[in-house]
Formats: sequence, C-alpha cells, structure tokens
Amino acid sequence: MFEESYSYRIDETKLKYAISLFKKMVISQPSQKGLPIRFDNGYLLRKEGYKYKVWENGRKALALKTWSSNRFGSGQILSCVLDALKKSNNLVYFQTQNFEYKANEQLFEVEKTFYSLYKNQSVDDSILFEKLTHIIGNDYNKIGYLFFLKDKDKYLPCRPTRFAERFRALNIETESLNGLTWEHYLEFIQIIREIGDRISNYWNVPVSLLDAHSFVWSVHIIENELFNCDEEVLDYSDEEVDLTAEEWSEYQISKLADETLFREARERSRNIVEKNTTTTALYQRDKVIAEHAKRMASGKCMLCGITLDYDDSQGRPYLESHHIIPLSEGGADSWDNVAALCPNCHRKMHIAKRKEDQEKLLEIVRNNCEKAEIILE
Repeated sequence: MFEESYSYRIDETKLKYAISLFKKMVISQPSQKGLPIRFDNGYLLRKEGYKYKVWENGRKALALKTWSSNRFGSGQILSCVLDALKKSNNLVYFQTQNFEYKANEQLFEVEKTFYSLYKNQSVDDSILFEKLTHIIGNDYNKIGYLFFLKDKDKYLPCRPTRFAERFRALNIETESLNGLTWEHYLEFIQIIREIGDRISNYWNVPVSLLDAHSFVWSVHIIENELFNCDEEVLDYSDEEVDLTAEEWSEYQISKLADETLFREARERSRNIVEKNTTTTALYQRDKVIAEHAKRMASGKCMLCGITLDYDDSQGRPYLESHHIIPLSEGGADSWDNVAALCPNCHRKMHIAKRKEDQEKLLEIVRNNCEKAEIILE
C-alpha cells in the first residue's frame, strides 16, 4: 500500500519538541498520576480512546452480516451506511441531506460500490475510492471515514481543515490535504504513520495508526508553545526539556484563586531571571504568567473579542498566550507583555506584525495589570 513516492517533508526537530511538550502536558494531568505514558491508559485513554468506540459503533451500524448482493437497489445497504456515518462523533463534519439525495439517484450502483468496499476483497481500494468520489463528491470527511470503517489499522478519518492547522503547527510540508485524490489520501496516512513511529521510538511504547492520529489531532493543546518557539528554543538538549511532572502544572495553576494568581504573576514579573547558556538561548515561558493573561481575558480573545466554541484541557474556552513584544526582540515574559488570543489572531500577530495591533494589546494587558493591582491592594 505504501510503496508510492511522496513529496511531504517533516521537520524532525519540531516534531521531537512537540512530542516532548505533549508528554509533559500528559504527565501534568490529574488522571495520569502514577501511570506510565501510553495511549491505552490515563489521560490519553480518557480523552482520545473514544475513537476506537466510534469505529466499533460504526461497524455495528453497518450490520455487514445482513448485506447481500441481491439487495442492491433496495436501499437497505445505503441506510446502514448512513447510520454508520451518523455514529462518527467529531471525526466527520457530516450533513446527510445532499449525500442521501445524490445516492438515491443511482442507488443500485451506490449500494454495489459499498458492498465491494466492505464485502468484496477482490476490488482494488483505489478503484473504490474513485467511485466514491463520483458518488459522494470530493469530500475528505466522509470518504476517509468510510475507509477507516473498512480497516482502522490501514486507513484513517480526515477533517482536512483541522489537520492542515495541525500540520502547520508541526511545520509539516505536504500537498496531501489540497484536493481529494487516492495519492493524497495515502500520503496523509503515511505522514500520520511516520509520526506514530517517532512517538513509539521516543516513548518506547506501542503506538497504533489511530493513536498517532489522536496525537496530531491534539496538537492544538500545545500549539501555543509550538508557534512561540524560536529556532534557538528548538536547539535543545534532553536535559533542557524536562519530561517529568512540573511543580507548577497547568492544572494546579488553573485552580489558583484570583488573588493568589495575580500576586504570583506580579512577583514573577518583578523577578525575571534570564537563563543564560553557552550554547543556546532558551527562552523561559512562565505558566503562571500565561494563566494570568487567560484569566483576565475571561474566555474572550483580547484582539478580536470572540469566544471559541471549543475548550482547552481544563475545560475553558480555548485561548493561546502570546508575547506582545517577542522574547527574541527583548520582550519580557511578564504579566504586562503577555496577551490571550484565539488561534487566528495569534497567527495574525506572528505573520502580519501590525503595529496598531501590538499597541492595542499592550494597552489592554497594562489595564488588566492595573485592575489586578487594585485587587491586591
């Protein structure tokens, strides 16, 4: 299956750093306490283990034992496929109306194709993939999920917009999500498979294709640190990236009372100590400072004001901390230089670098610091 030639490029240094950050995040979770880092226990099982259940429920909904070639055109096979799609949870952005209408127009051929996909092993998958694009359209969501139901150890579901964001965070260059073709789909799977191999090697644990999919899907949790890191930060040693539980975990910090958090953020801002090294500049990023910015934002992006409809690992509206004046340009990791932004605005600040946006954020965070000072008086 994977003898094709691919054109993607994985940034090995960025990926290793991401895997290290991810492991650190997992260790800090209360549900992981005392457990080895694996995808089949603790935090990762609780957050991502549902995908195996989605596959099981989808297979049950297909009810393959009831399928027969003499039922082509009856609507029974199509009904089972629609039921399976409805079991997809968040793996597929799915609306049935257009698909069902189009499928019913050519029902006999549609059901024959689905039968070949799941029951007739003699038909090449690339041919079935092409047929499904004619039936369903160029829909990565649905077609990827239907192949995933065929074999979870060989194929994967894919929401292209979400995975394009994750690949950008990991600095992976690929055309696999730009248009639906069999070759693109295989390249997407190969990228995930290769990432899984890296995780397995670094953690010394078994990692399935679906586990690797879960890792990439979850990259948004550490995306803030990935986007903030500079080339010097990526040039780290194993000792510099501590893979043990930290005294101040994100969970512990998120539970601090406002007054305690504000006082700690203020004191840390007053006592910033730069870490110097003879080989590399390793910029410090204080989780207390980041939490202060997010707490003051009250779930809303400080730049555009929106509240995202998905949560962070602590169950709050997802926001990312951002150094308004970059650390690489002499900015401090202090409470008056860190804002809380939605992912879009965070990227905008790094790419557009608009002076008016920077000035707006500086004014907002400094006003927030003044409010905190009043509380602490």
